Amino acid sequence: MDLVEESHGHHTLIQANAAILMTPTSPLIQLQSFDRWSVAQAKVETLAEDILTDKQLSIDYDKKRNENRQALRALKKPNFGKKATINLGDFFIDIPVTKAMTMVEEDQKHLEAAIEDVRERIKTKTAELHKLEGNAEDTRKMAGFDLKPITADELYRINKDI
Repeated sequence: MDLVEESHGHHTLIQANAAILMTPTSPLIQLQSFDRWSVAQAKVETLAEDILTDKQLSIDYDKKRNENRQALRALKKPNFGKKATINLGDFFIDIPVTKAMTMVEEDQKHLEAAIEDVRERIKTKTAELHKLEGNAEDTRKMAGFDLKPITADELYRINKDI
């Protein structure tokens, strides 16, 4: 194979360059392969960071939920009194105990929903991370990980139909 062509008196290496670009070990193909790998690795790392952030958020929400449970228990004691002092940001206010209990219970509902949302995101992102990493064994272990429990209403309807 003649690697040198003559074009208007100048020697060019057109065929040689074409042959180099076609080989699987050429620097250009290796560079493209590295770019794809680095993009995939960046996705994996970003997803892993998101999972860790969501786990910490779940822990923080759970701590707040436990603090609210303690507050509700304290508010339900018969010797607590008629007014409760609560902290709203930078200041404290006195409000009736029933109003304080209602506020804490509403906060509990929001926290429960937020915790459930974060847990679902963690499940979804973990499954996606396993797919990106290409771990076949881990992917099989994840089968059924995204199942959702039956609610009380669904269970009632099932029992009613039987």
